[in-house]
Amino acid sequence: MQLDKATGAKCFTFSASALHITQANDAHAPLIRVGSVPGYSKRGKRFSQAADIGHVNILEICAKIRRNMLSQNTTYVAYMVFKLGPRFYSFDFPFQEASFGVAGRQSTRQVCLQGYVEDGDGADVPPRKHIVPSSYSIYNHDEVPPQKNVVFPRKKAGGWMEVELGEFHNEGGDGGVSISLTETTKPKSGLIVWGIVIVRSTLSVSNYLS
Repeated sequence: MQLDKATGAKCFTFSASALHITQANDAHAPLIRVGSVPGYSKRGKRFSQAADIGHVNILEICAKIRRNMLSQNTTYVAYMVFKLGPRFYSFDFPFQEASFGVAGRQSTRQVCLQGYVEDGDGADVPPRKHIVPSSYSIYNHDEVPPQKNVVFPRKKAGGWMEVELGEFHNEGGDGGVSISLTETTKPKSGLIVWGIVIVRSTLSVSNYLS
């Protein structure tokens, strides 16, 4: 847990070792050393490791936190920090589902980990979304179905990316918040997950971690 210096709001980072990552055989993804991740200055051994997710059919990445560990009456956003390995495939389509569970209410959104978004040239130009081709051509789609509500990551230094998993308002209380990302329909491989970060909605994850 860490405090936002400007407002005193509590923020939280789940390292890869603190995430519950379920694969098809119920085995946990092995941790690999990634050293210092550019732009993220969290210290300690657990933040120098990432989960290396190899070939799986069923994938679920989950984090849970008690609401009383966060600031009351504060809106939060959760991001997953990750990168695609050198031999990734099948994170383009079908899209992955990110979900939030808060006080018995569930919200979901679709995300595409095998891509990125970049701002347009000028205020009136909408952001552009790109799909990153896999080195395995048989897994590439000629065209990913255009869906404007699908959330794409933003590129960071060193090949790392941030994807927004969702937003929730913390009214306080003793209940929990569950955050998950799932994809269960086809084989996939090559996802390296550094962690999940929960920050106040007006604070960028990079500013919080720097």
